[in-house]
Amino acid sequence: MKGEVAADLAYHFQAAERLDKAYPWEMVAGDRAFEQHALSAAAEHFTRSIDFAERMGLPIPKSLLEKHGTTSMYSGGYDQAVASLQRLLEQEPIAIERAELYRKLAEIEYRRGDQTRSAALFKEVLLSLDFKIPKTRLSLFWATMFQTLLFFWYMIMGRLWQKKEAKETRWLSIIVRSCTMLAEICYFSDYDYGVFYQLCGINRAERLGLGKEFCESMAQQGVAFSGYGLYRFGLNYLSRARRFADTKGTLSDQAWVLTMTSMAHAYCADVQAAADAGQQAILLAKRSGDATRLQEALLIAGETSLVVGNLNEVESRANQVLQIAKEQDVRGLAHYLLGSAMIYRGNFLQAKSVLEQGLEESVQSGAKMNKLAAASRFGAGFGLLGRVGPSRRARPQCFFGV
Repeated sequence: MKGEVAADLAYHFQAAERLDKAYPWEMVAGDRAFEQHALSAAAEHFTRSIDFAERMGLPIPKSLLEKHGTTSMYSGGYDQAVASLQRLLEQEPIAIERAELYRKLAEIEYRRGDQTRSAALFKEVLLSLDFKIPKTRLSLFWATMFQTLLFFWYMIMGRLWQKKEAKETRWLSIIVRSCTMLAEICYFSDYDYGVFYQLCGINRAERLGLGKEFCESMAQQGVAFSGYGLYRFGLNYLSRARRFADTKGTLSDQAWVLTMTSMAHAYCADVQAAADAGQQAILLAKRSGDATRLQEALLIAGETSLVVGNLNEVESRANQVLQIAKEQDVRGLAHYLLGSAMIYRGNFLQAKSVLEQGLEESVQSGAKMNKLAAASRFGAGFGLLGRVGPSRRARPQCFFGV
């Protein structure tokens, strides 16, 4: 049955105060919307389903809470997602399932921009799975050396080691995804730990085999190699990630890999390839309904357009981000793009106002990674305006809020 029909039936039964009939149809409508990647609509249907169940005094199925939490997270309804996941935690006695729920809560905090709390939650998840996190710099050094050797072993023997299908090893999957996120969070705040988590994630992804986790780790490693100037290595990893995303991943995974590919091409000054990958990432992110992936794709595409001087495209991408973004750090970077475009157009007074607004938003953000990017970008922006004082103050303002 089409989702529109189910939604209409649910609406009319609700209007007739037949909640017992509206409840199942609302869930059907939510399932259909989810299948069509209309995540915001799906979240609304699942919200009403929960409301109907509560009003009738029925127990809320775990599957409904999980669907509501997932769709709310991807569509930007973070408070609703947290509420559903917390209710699931109260009902879930199995340790591995609780670890996965905590991982989702950590991912929500990451999407909010609170990377400090996100990192703490991810570490709790790893510790609950008996993952050993080095406590001293010396133990971190030796652990990183071991993971480095393991990484090169997989690189050399990868074709012999690679599984044809992903193992159904839940704990390994959670570890990979947690390490992948921690590597990104720690990249600017504690680079040594960032490298450690990156290597742990990709090595365990190799053990896990083809799947979502493998795709995420490969893409991240590809960007890292490209950033270090190892362009061919980087593109090789990104090519593997793209292949697995197309066959095993969701539209959101495919969009993320293409966004990473766009970044890798930009590192290597292949602007046209970066623009092409960025455009594909935006289209897939829109189809997926994942608000965070769409924001990432739009920002990367906006920066690429700024490099080639396509100012209309820069303004279009930045304004799209501002329409959907709630997080201060994301809005700050969008205002940076707008302000930069205004500088190149010669609208200096307007650019000054927009850059100051973006700088203030970045200061209010709790994301150190984005603060570092903002410090560099806003400093350069004010420098182009000839405002040496604000340019010098941009970096300490971003880090210390002074």
